[in-house]
Amino acid sequence: MYNLYLCFFYSCILLSCTGVNKSKPEAEPQNFVVDVVQIIESEPDFIQEDIVYEESSLQFFNPIGLLGNGLINVEIYVEENQESITIDSLTMYNDPECLQPFCSYDLNSDLPKGKDITPIYNSINYGWYCFVCTDSNDNSYEIAINQTERKYLKKEKNIKYYTWEGFFDSVFTINPTDENPLREFPSDSAAIVNLVEGDEPEDYHQKVKLEDEWLHLKYEKSGIEGWLRWRNGKDIIVDIFISW
Repeated sequence: MYNLYLCFFYSCILLSCTGVNKSKPEAEPQNFVVDVVQIIESEPDFIQEDIVYEESSLQFFNPIGLLGNGLINVEIYVEENQESITIDSLTMYNDPECLQPFCSYDLNSDLPKGKDITPIYNSINYGWYCFVCTDSNDNSYEIAINQTERKYLKKEKNIKYYTWEGFFDSVFTINPTDENPLREFPSDSAAIVNLVEGDEPEDYHQKVKLEDEWLHLKYEKSGIEGWLRWRNGKDIIVDIFISW
């Protein structure tokens, strides 16, 4: 009888130890699942940031609220003797003769520290790095580097001047919006031109004509044409996409 009790006692100990050993592997997958769920839940925020960054690199905006008489685009790649040459540095000057350097920096790096420089558009990968042009002479272009300061760029082969009309004619597309629709005439009271149902928003324009605050656009794929208000005072109010 004593031996029977001993057998029963050791059996209970063996069963309880076996139960403890089985519980350990169950706890590890549970933590692993929690970790995976946390990664999956945080991933959309990361992806969304990338999407926003990519879209903002294609869509034009003017953060300094100045228009000048056009804009300057600093190009990195230029053609010379049928070869592509990379020019990835930029020097600004304090004077129109370009004798007194203000600063020099690598266009592929951050803007120089301690200098209040704000390009009105910066998308080096798509070939557009723009400043508002406020004046020019035989040697240089005067540019607005922020809302109050003016500096100068030498007239070189990679420094391109665009009138606003020329700029609008060079970008990929200019899109109407619900707040700023295409109209039959250059007037805010003119009838709205309805877009083709289901037409792609990337329907690029064929020709641009600028008259004061209005652009006349003709879209190549749909054949639709009309007038679009491109600015309200000094604010650009159209959707401009530099590239596809």
